[in-house]
Amino acid sequence: LAAKLKGRPQQQVAGLKVGGVVIKRLGAIISDRAAFHSRRFLYPVGFCAERMYASYRQPGQQTTYTCEVLDAGEGPEFKICVRDDTDNPIVASTPTAAWRVVEQRVQAVPPAPGDTSRPQAGMRLCGAAYFGLAHPSVMRLLCKMPGASKCSNLMLARKQEQMSDQLEDEAPDKPDKPEASAAEGAGSGGGGGGAGGRSTPKAAAKRESVGESAKEAAPATPQAAAGG
Repeated sequence: LAAKLKGRPQQQVAGLKVGGVVIKRLGAIISDRAAFHSRRFLYPVGFCAERMYASYRQPGQQTTYTCEVLDAGEGPEFKICVRDDTDNPIVASTPTAAWRVVEQRVQAVPPAPGDTSRPQAGMRLCGAAYFGLAHPSVMRLLCKMPGASKCSNLMLARKQEQMSDQLEDEAPDKPDKPEASAAEGAGSGGGGGGAGGRSTPKAAAKRESVGESAKEAAPATPQAAAGG
């Protein structure tokens, strides 16, 4: 496996900072094993990122957490090394599982007096986001890498989302309900209601505007003229 990894082109990045994560290395896309990508994320082998987070060794302080994606054969492994606890790395089968171990260690230590930076217990975790894999800028870079277009699950999901967005953008205005349209048609004498007495929001707004203009342009009544 190590020999295969050396033969794959790995893309380096010079400390790309996205949010609170610094991307050190993008790694290499594994397209011939389905477990190395999902419908939402790519898990490139060799990916490496760093972020600052609460220390469980020094309460009230932050330390550097180094996140890596490793090749475990059939699927990826997600490893987290903590700068002030290098002898106890965390390795899990998903990024969320790895970060849950971090959270458990942090919450197991009594908080330092006045520490407001400590994460809340029981908060929802997205491990891919903590690794930096979920950031849009990182996703764009990963999707341009060799082999990314062969990751069928991810590509199919992205195409479906794009098609859904396009259909929503192209959808015409929906007509009013038949009951409301009929009432409007009767109130306006059936004029301007469109075919079958139906009325769209745009047509209703236009009729209202025309009605107000007619009121403003109407001649004054004799009583109003006498009063003036």
